[in-house]
Amino acid sequence: MEATPIFAGKLVGRYYDSQGNPTKYLKGVESKAKRGAQLLEKQKIEEAKIPSCNSKWSEQDGGEVWCETGYPRLVKRPGDIALTGKISQRCACFKEEELGRPGLENSFDDVDKIYKLNVHVLLATNP
Repeated sequence: MEATPIFAGKLVGRYYDSQGNPTKYLKGVESKAKRGAQLLEKQKIEEAKIPSCNSKWSEQDGGEVWCETGYPRLVKRPGDIALTGKISQRCACFKEEELGRPGLENSFDDVDKIYKLNVHVLLATNP
């Protein structure tokens, strides 16, 4: 059996007026949240087209980055700038004919950079 909520009053302030109606601030927040969700979905679709790199790291052996098919490259995630104000990167696998594509970074001398990037992504998606 569900309990009937007890009316305690109205929330009046930045997001709701004295009549309980949404203010322009709430509408702006909702609009930004909707746009953010659209950008995340677009980024997810784009990233699904290009597989992510594999990586491993151990204190004894250091790090290794590889692709099942293709070549590992760092690629910027421009969608993040609209969401966070910063551009992040991810490691992705590209075919040989795609390696001349603008914006690809081939600096795998510092494998720890990729490892830390992958750990950051894992921590962000699996808290």
